[in-house]
Amino acid sequence: MDKFKLTPIENEGKRVLTTAQLAEAYETSVDTINRNFNRNKLRYI
Repeated sequence: MDKFKLTPIENEGKRVLTTAQLAEAYETSVDTINRNFNRNKLRYI
């Protein structure tokens, strides 16, 4: 997994990754990330 160079940002004191960062890392679109998240949102905290 060393190929991903993700740099978390801080939002309200928590480290986060944006949808755009994930899309870039996985070489896909923001829409695909959003669609997959919405299909699986019960798995996320």
